[in-house]
Amino acid sequence: MRPCIVRDEWARTAALSLLKKYQISHPPVQVENIIRQEGVRIEHHDLEDVDYPVSFCQGEKYVISIPITGDNDWDRFFLAREFGNIILGHYRTYKIDTLEKDVLRDSERAILENEAVLFAEELLLPSKWIGRYISLPLDMAQARKLKSVFGVPWSLVYSKLKRMGLIKPEALCPSATHG
Repeated sequence: MRPCIVRDEWARTAALSLLKKYQISHPPVQVENIIRQEGVRIEHHDLEDVDYPVSFCQGEKYVISIPITGDNDWDRFFLAREFGNIILGHYRTYKIDTLEKDVLRDSERAILENEAVLFAEELLLPSKWIGRYISLPLDMAQARKLKSVFGVPWSLVYSKLKRMGLIKPEALCPSATHG
């Protein structure tokens, strides 16, 4: 079977189900605890040729390994995204790339990546929680506050607010979309 569409609602629902299962109702979400409680091992790597996060199945157990970045917000996002690949069944449902061999087309890889990002976004920055920390019209100070409250990279806050229709790209200065 090959991925053909991004199952966005399914990815979000899977994330919200975990928040409910572990009775998490406020930020920041301790994603490391959820991952460990789900039986997934977390490792950190400092490999010259692998400067990106990876997840894989080792026997019957899953492992997530992320590079040492020194940035807790990005580390949490990387963990949540790789965890999304596991929870969304990407390893069980599809024949996927390995470190040795690419088997997916670029378009298929993008579909799985988008699903995992949507999962991570909803797990770390749930839509229903955002209203507790902002008032409309949303200004840049409030948007930036979400980054620290939720402990996520600014780019995740920006894409989430944009997806929710709470900010327009042209409303922000170009440099505000980085970081």
